[in-house]
Amino acid sequence: MTNIFLSKRLMPKSNLGRENTLPRYKILSYEEPVEFHESPGGIRMENTMEEFGRNTLPYLLQDHYDHEQNEGEMKTVVLENEFLKATFYPEYGGRLASLWDKEENKELLFDNPAFQPANLALRNAWFSGGIEWNGPAFGHTFITCNPVHFGVHEKDGTKILRIYDFDRYYNTSWQIDFKLEDGSKQLWYHVTLRNLSETKIPLFWWTNIAAPVNEKIRFITRHDHCLNHLLVKEMSECSFPVEKEIDISYSTNSDSALSLFFIDDKKAYPWFSYADEKGYGLFHLSSKNLPGKKLWYFGSSNGGKNWMDKLSMPGQGDYIEIQAGVTDTQVQMHPFPEKSVMCWTECIGPLSCDQEIIHGDYTEAVNHSEEKIESLGISNDLEKIHEMMVSWQDDQVDEVIYHGLGWGKVYELSYQTNIPGATFSKELGEKEQPWFELLTNGTFSEATLNKEPISWMVDSKWIGILQKSVKDSGDTWLHSLYLGVIFLENEEEEEAIKYFEKSSELKINVHAFRSLATIYLCKKEYEKAQDYYKKAWEIANESEDLYLEILNEYINRERFESMVEYMNLCPAHLKEHELLSIGKSIVAINEKKYPEAREALLREYTFIREGNTILSDLWFESYIGERSLELGRDLTDEEKKTIETEFAPPKYIDFRLRR
Repeated sequence: MTNIFLSKRLMPKSNLGRENTLPRYKILSYEEPVEFHESPGGIRMENTMEEFGRNTLPYLLQDHYDHEQNEGEMKTVVLENEFLKATFYPEYGGRLASLWDKEENKELLFDNPAFQPANLALRNAWFSGGIEWNGPAFGHTFITCNPVHFGVHEKDGTKILRIYDFDRYYNTSWQIDFKLEDGSKQLWYHVTLRNLSETKIPLFWWTNIAAPVNEKIRFITRHDHCLNHLLVKEMSECSFPVEKEIDISYSTNSDSALSLFFIDDKKAYPWFSYADEKGYGLFHLSSKNLPGKKLWYFGSSNGGKNWMDKLSMPGQGDYIEIQAGVTDTQVQMHPFPEKSVMCWTECIGPLSCDQEIIHGDYTEAVNHSEEKIESLGISNDLEKIHEMMVSWQDDQVDEVIYHGLGWGKVYELSYQTNIPGATFSKELGEKEQPWFELLTNGTFSEATLNKEPISWMVDSKWIGILQKSVKDSGDTWLHSLYLGVIFLENEEEEEAIKYFEKSSELKINVHAFRSLATIYLCKKEYEKAQDYYKKAWEIANESEDLYLEILNEYINRERFESMVEYMNLCPAHLKEHELLSIGKSIVAINEKKYPEAREALLREYTFIREGNTILSDLWFESYIGERSLELGRDLTDEEKKTIETEFAPPKYIDFRLRR
């Protein structure tokens, strides 16, 4: 019998912490070019991105987590029958944390034994394990560490578990309906995305499945082309399964990180699977409009192992990701027309294969896996089940069993509409309160005006709402501040400057000064930026968020003198922060105190960004500088490479994913 219920887990759990209340403006996003052959491997690439960026507003950064891993409680939602038990984390993006095969007494996913955020997502905090529902913008999703809504719906005698939420970035909604019938060993789920806006958007959506790693785990899929997407944002054709005499269908054979996309010219129902040493594993099958297939692995080098340990517990964090997406690769976006709906259906479950065949010739292993999946009959059922679940997708749930945040309700109030399939019944919280006041009372309450803002809007619709409020009820510092934020994020810089200046005239406030500093910093008008940062800092009450942002921006922009000035202003409670250690190393290298530069780096790091190699870069730079000083000349490129081989950084500061 199928059951759905709330439960909990006790496990080592680090604190997620509060949000960073400073709006992270688009102009601060470091955009990186995408480099690939126009047609790698003769494949025509459509709807490709020209660059990667990490825009987040109206969402705020989540960069106050720790690495304590004390025993804590994880709330769960459980969907189970007599064969499978699916465990979800409603507080953390609806992550499907575990899929337990009761018959085999085995876990089908990488079920992380700890909750440990690290800096990998769009908003910084991300954790590994389970299945992540990753969209609608490029990168690990905005809501991966946010609570989302769960509801239960019964249709034609079948219990349906629905996860749903409203996306504030594009004004879209998403929902996933899960169906686990009595006596079934397959978990079906149906994804529905709605573009509620008047604008076509570039959609990114990938189902990210973390699979447990052992020495003989093998990734299996049918493909005609394999493309290698490296961390330097290049795309090129790759030989698979054997590349450079290494069989990388066994991911653990690779020291370097793997980021591989598999393209099947036949465009049949996309499928992939993994198998362990005994031929047991998991399969994934989907509708044809989810064609993307990807294999990701951090790599078996020190850097890769360091990342996997960092996201879990020492020696317990190894996993691979096998992913399904709406495009062939992740340098492409799917055009999502305005006021439209996209949907597809996926199926996962256990798969047992002959261990000799599955670990033999790769082509035979692919054929064998495909035959095993076909024998389950699910490819024949896919269209029928898809159409059935399409007929349910606009229904409201019978009961909301877990409430996410209230932004969907704010959207419905502001646009005077109801989002199909979604029930936003929760009372609004502190973050949504100012916007609810604006919609219902026409202005902000005194209580709101006397608080620091902790949420923001960037939808241009709010310009009219705010300006009408000013006209009807009078201007305040908060009206002008909110208008400045919206105009800046909508690339109307001069209007933004006008409103930030007005906000600071109506009430001296950190946000207005800091926003003006940001604008002038990005315009490379550094003296003006410095003046406004000083004004903000003088009234910021030693704000951790502001201090670390200023220091980080000066480090990234190589503004050495300004960096040193703010290092000297460091509040006592931040003197041990890891960013100060990086700053001290930079200062020591500049002063040719190379052993001190290395000594400053020797510590544990919590917030280092995936792909950021500043620690190893500084480590090598210190040795290169030292050798250059000894020889009285600059080193050749070959000599620099020799140093990188001879003087590897300690493992705990080595986060390099390529060698």
